[in-house]
Amino acid sequence: MAVNLDSIHQANINKYLGLLHGKDSANYQSSMYFNNAIRLYKVLKFEPGLHVTYFDIAQVRYLQIDYVTCQDYLTKSTNFWRTKNVQQRVFVNNILGIRLGIATDNVKSARQCISENEQMINQHTTLPQANLDTFCRYKYLFDEKFQGVRLD
Repeated sequence: MAVNLDSIHQANINKYLGLLHGKDSANYQSSMYFNNAIRLYKVLKFEPGLHVTYFDIAQVRYLQIDYVTCQDYLTKSTNFWRTKNVQQRVFVNNILGIRLGIATDNVKSARQCISENEQMINQHTTLPQANLDTFCRYKYLFDEKFQGVRLD
């Protein structure tokens, strides 16, 4: 398949439809659209689209309380963005990692995500205000839930 803008648009449309159906609890349709997007991104060898799709699947699986699958897709996505040094994507992925840590009582994992995001903020990484606000919200929720919990 020749890589062209129409093919990437088609993959993006499938990815967004997967996310929308997943957030609406239409699991069959969500999986179908996500799978179509993954197939197209792989054929196009468009890794950024593939790994954004993995993040979107992680979000849907989080909402479905399928935390194991959520963690699997989140890890795939986050590792890719780390290797590409795309801090904005890692930052957003870490926010979902914090939420997942809170939901599963995985203090260590959530703290690692918080620490990495705080390092990015301290390095003056350019981040959208909405992402900073969301990070602060979940850091606060983490602090409230795990106040005084140690990692020995």
